[in-house]
Amino acid sequence: MKSESVAVTVCPVEGLQAVANATAYEHHRWLLVSEEGRPVTAPADVLQQISLDLRFGYLVFRAPGMLRLDIPVDVVEDDPSIMETITREGRAVRVVDEGVWAKEWFTRALGQPARLVKVLPEDD
Repeated sequence: MKSESVAVTVCPVEGLQAVANATAYEHHRWLLVSEEGRPVTAPADVLQQISLDLRFGYLVFRAPGMLRLDIPVDVVEDDPSIMETITREGRAVRVVDEGVWAKEWFTRALGQPARLVKVLPEDD
């Protein structure tokens, strides 16, 4: 008997659309933050223009007039120079910045400075 995968709906990037995927529950660790590490707030209509999909081990972002942005989901972060601590919901959380490409992409898509950071699994 063949077992079927059940699609789970989660929001991998806080504030963006949810995705339905059999392994999506494993990938819900990203935040959009300012340079200072505070949550980025943007109007709902701006956030809704960013589409998100989970494909072949990548978060795939698309927005009107922009090239897509692919972020690998299973990269093991072990470089302390790219780790930082931010405050999320009143507690300290360690995160890893996804880099300059993601920063430029989200800054343009949202019309304000924004960085994509991944919450380390042990702090999720």
